[in-house]
Amino acid sequence: MNHIKPYRSFVLENAKPTKFGYVKLQLDPMTMQEIHKMISAEDLDAKGLEEDTHLTLLYGLHPGVTPEQVSEKLKDINFSQVRLENISIFDQGSREVLKFDVAGKNLIEANSALKELPNTSDFPDFHPHTTIAYLKPGTSNKYLQLLKGKSFDLKATEVFYKDADKNIAKIK
Repeated sequence: MNHIKPYRSFVLENAKPTKFGYVKLQLDPMTMQEIHKMISAEDLDAKGLEEDTHLTLLYGLHPGVTPEQVSEKLKDINFSQVRLENISIFDQGSREVLKFDVAGKNLIEANSALKELPNTSDFPDFHPHTTIAYLKPGTSNKYLQLLKGKSFDLKATEVFYKDADKNIAKIK
């Protein structure tokens, strides 16, 4: 009996998904709008200000993960308020991503619970953060200085799941 699979069958069975879902915690946008007023339009990259004030709890959920599964993982986890602190950037070469670290009750617990669902991640450690703006290269230093040592409290409002097919479900 031949136990060698055709190459195409092997590849299809072992392929990783190329589209992923994610779970995000929406944050009250009012404070972020005040922060946005501090940023000069001339410093913005084409992507501009991040208008969707959120924290990604987990990116990389595989196709087939359902809103019900996500809801079950988060059913006993509550979110109320988070604190934006420690301004920093991600340097993406063509732009600088201005962001705050986010501290809050149950964020790590939520990420760990969601990781129990089928997922793929290139980031073994979870570093909660929220993006403020996408800046032109070399323009972030003034904002790093302006916001250094500052923190802001925001209300966590809702949790959403966007699946690999871009369907959105409110979880909480």
